[in-house]
Amino acid sequence: MKASITFTVNPNVMRERAAVTGYDVKTIADKSGLSQMTVSRALSGKNIKPPTLKALANTLGVDPRKLADK
Repeated sequence: MKASITFTVNPNVMRERAAVTGYDVKTIADKSGLSQMTVSRALSGKNIKPPTLKALANTLGVDPRKLADK
């Protein structure tokens, strides 16, 4: 079985960037091409895949490494 790489986002960084951009969950979803459910899951600390992390980071104008929880 192939292991898949997943990440969690740092919710504080994500909320801070959302506040700076003025984006709510729906706007982040619309601009990133992700579903609102996926954005909400990321905010609640659920695992996300690398393309999702990249889409969120690009939408929020932050380096994916800063958005990923350590």
